[in-house]
Parts: sequence; C-alpha cells; structure tokens
Amino acid sequence: MNPRPRAVTVIGWIFILIGTVSLGYDLWQLTDSAHRAAVMAGGHEGGDFALVTVTHALAIVAGVFMLRGANWARWLAVAWIVFHVAISLQEIRPLVIHVALAAVALYFLFRPNVSAFFRGAVAALLVFASWPTNSGAQSPGATRAQPDSLLDAMVGEWAATGTTRAHGTGSSSPPTARAAGTVRGLRRAPPR
Repeated sequence: MNPRPRAVTVIGWIFILIGTVSLGYDLWQLTDSAHRAAVMAGGHEGGDFALVTVTHALAIVAGVFMLRGANWARWLAVAWIVFHVAISLQEIRPLVIHVALAAVALYFLFRPNVSAFFRGAVAALLVFASWPTNSGAQSPGATRAQPDSLLDAMVGEWAATGTTRAHGTGSSSPPTARAAGTVRGLRRAPPR
C-alpha cells in the first residue's frame, strides 16, 4: 500500500482534534443544570444538541478512518465540510471562513497522490480478499498457515508461484511493486 500522504495525516488529525474538542465541550455543557434540563426536556434544544453531538462524533470517525486509508471516510469528511458550509449560509463571516477552509481541505483531499492512497487501500483489500482459505485441496489433516498480514500474503504467494491473483500470472516483480505501480497510475513493467 502507498505510504500515507502528509495531507491525509494532517487533515485526519485536524478532524480528530476538532471532533474531540467539540464533543468534549458538548458534554461539558451538560454539567450546567439549566442546559441539561433544556436538553433533557426535548424539543428544539434537545434536537440541536443531538445533531451537534453526532456531527462532532462523525468528525472523529472521518479523521480516524482517513488515517487508516478508508475512502468512504474521505467522502464523509467532504460531506461534513459541505454541511458546515451549508449551515453558515446565513452569516457572511462564518461563510467566508468555512468556504476558505473547505477549499483548502478539498484541494488536498483530492490531490493525485491522496487519491492514489485511498485507491491503494481498496486494491490491497481486494488482494487480501482473494487469498485462499484453508479449505483447499490438501492432504487430510494438513493445514496451510494463514498469513499474519496482507504483505505476508502477497509476498508469500509471489515467492511460491511468482504470481498474484489480483494482477495476473507470469510476472516476476513482487506483487506490492506491481500494485503500487498500477495504483499510482504508472505504467506497469513488462513481465521478465
């Protein structure tokens, strides 16, 4: 899998930080008895509090899973950003701030190396999903050791057969090099 781009690391941690601080503040507000009574009574304030709390929790989820390379988390972050731009349409100052922050975040979230990183996570999962299980045709009582990681699975299969299931047969380059080459959009090296 591609190394995580710095932009993903920074944006992911910003989302985690914003979500954690905001969620902590939301929960701290519940220590105020008047605010707690208004939230517990339901109605408008209770609904607003629930929406704000869920929004802040989603920021944490988006940040954590972006760091892990989940493409859906990138799209969750985009939805979160667009939501914040939409709720700030009534006032010019918050709108300008949110639009500027959204433009910067969207620019970095859709850079070619960042898109390749998120595509690489999907490609790596597809390779791992195609790894055979212990139920193959073997002698009775024999079991094949399962790989400890995706890299072990890919390198182990390449070492045993010189091929990988996800990228065809007959190539002599390691599967990780071929996967990285295709994910980054580079031309694959011809088989040796």
